[in-house]
Amino acid sequence: MKKRLTRGAKRDLMSTMIINGKEKDEFLHKYLPVIQDFLAPVKKAKGLGRLAERLGYNQSRLSQFIAGNRQPSRYYVLKFVKGGHISVKQFLQGKNIDDLDNDEQEFWREVMILEDKDLMFWLKKAQANHLNIIGLIKAAIPEEA
Repeated sequence: MKKRLTRGAKRDLMSTMIINGKEKDEFLHKYLPVIQDFLAPVKKAKGLGRLAERLGYNQSRLSQFIAGNRQPSRYYVLKFVKGGHISVKQFLQGKNIDDLDNDEQEFWREVMILEDKDLMFWLKKAQANHLNIIGLIKAAIPEEA
């Protein structure tokens, strides 16, 4: 029988797997207003419970974002993006990704890859067919590009 991970263990695993990041990303605090702007009308429409369920959160966690008592982490940002609720473009609010510092650039570029559902579909399909994805990419793109 397969052993199932607890919700907390899944979160911890996902947090470390998500984009080889630091434990605490200081730059993510500035994106709290984007999350609050998204959640405010959801709360007003009394849809916070449904959204929390879709995201796999407790509703109180979302309320903590609205109140400013919880800061975003890679885990939460990724859940909003992968769930299709807030896009990278919305998070960046018109900022050029090249103007961000290196850690922030790397994070958002990797999230952009994860946000691309078509790319993810083909990567999963290639992986399921045991294709050497890295080899294919290296063959298609010259190293100096």
